[in-house]
Amino acid sequence: MQKIIPNLWFDGNAKEATEYYLSIFKDGKIINTTYYPLTESEGLADFQQILRVRFSRLSSKF
Repeated sequence: MQKIIPNLWFDGNAKEATEYYLSIFKDGKIINTTYYPLTESEGLADFQQILRVRFSRLSSKF
């Protein structure tokens, strides 16, 4: 059976929100950060804006 993975949406400030969240709950860490592509030919270019920040807290991944 597949586990449910929660999704938290931070529009435009994912990195800052994740860092704040993890500063409150000391038992978490950032797993990786994914950025939008640099050029339109690679996809949805948005000048290196953050697309997704994956992090964990205890045994849960977000």
